[in-house]
Amino acid sequence: MEKPSILMVDDQPANLLSLEALLEEFDARLLRAGSGEEALQVLLREPVALVLLDIQMPGMDGYEVAEFMQMAAHSKGTPIIFITAIHRDIEHVLRGYRSGAVDFLTKPIEPQVLQGKVRVFLELDRQARELEKANRELEESLFEQQRLREHNDLLLRSVGEGILSLDTGGHIIYANPVASALLDPGHPLTGTPLRSQLATANAAQMVQDMLEECRAGGQWNGTVAARRRKHSFPAELTAT
Repeated sequence: MEKPSILMVDDQPANLLSLEALLEEFDARLLRAGSGEEALQVLLREPVALVLLDIQMPGMDGYEVAEFMQMAAHSKGTPIIFITAIHRDIEHVLRGYRSGAVDFLTKPIEPQVLQGKVRVFLELDRQARELEKANRELEESLFEQQRLREHNDLLLRSVGEGILSLDTGGHIIYANPVASALLDPGHPLTGTPLRSQLATANAAQMVQDMLEECRAGGQWNGTVAARRRKHSFPAELTAT
């Protein structure tokens, strides 16, 4: 997977440099934004795993940026850690959580605290992306299986020979249209034992021998008397 991205938002270049130095140990892309407007532009271009957002900025402050993020489908739910030097009272903390923050850090930043929080959110992002990738691969696999089933069914329906599929007990679990027309048109064959479709005297034993040969990995060939209502006709049977 691609490296996760961390967006750092602060109007002071020195603060962005400090954050970058503290985060260089992580295998992540570090993106900078010097204003709230620039941060929203970055979020339009690419998804990020975490936003470190300064509250005190001229123009659009951190609260407004977070509120805009929550209104946009592409950034809604992106974790935001607010960074503040002055807004530490409960009223501003609650406002931060209401606007979409998941955590707060106060300046001066304690490096180990910041790194510990970032590590947790990057791990959550990694797990979410792995789950998304696994779900996507599962959907693709199910689609491919359905495509193959439809393709195989089309082939079985289009061939000119009768084809039956049996379970291990010798009961018919699939019959293509040609087999149905040959053996019993108008009546379903599925669920019936193959021996009931044969007029051969030793039909039960013959089916058993055929199943044993197939289970052993071999191929069984023979000419049988197939039953069609009250009549019978010779049929060449190959089983594998």
